[in-house]
Amino acid sequence: MHDIITASFEEHWGNLEAYNQALIEIIRRVLVRGRELGEFERKTSLEEACRAIYNTMQSFFHPILLEQNLDHLEEDATAVANLVLRSLAP
Repeated sequence: MHDIITASFEEHWGNLEAYNQALIEIIRRVLVRGRELGEFERKTSLEEACRAIYNTMQSFFHPILLEQNLDHLEEDATAVANLVLRSLAP
């Protein structure tokens, strides 16, 4: 399974693009809702914030990056989540 997923990333399969777009859309909805509730800042453009969060998350779902970072995965995920949430604070 890992080899198939890695191949989809390396060869830019269509289903990978659909997955990436779906993930960005989920991020967008969370940001919009958080902004509506006054929980997230509104200065950064929505698209810029979505792309930044998506790019920050890549090391946790890209198969090659994930494989290289398994030793500190839990601590790194917590640190990244905290950083993202602090940067979104109003």
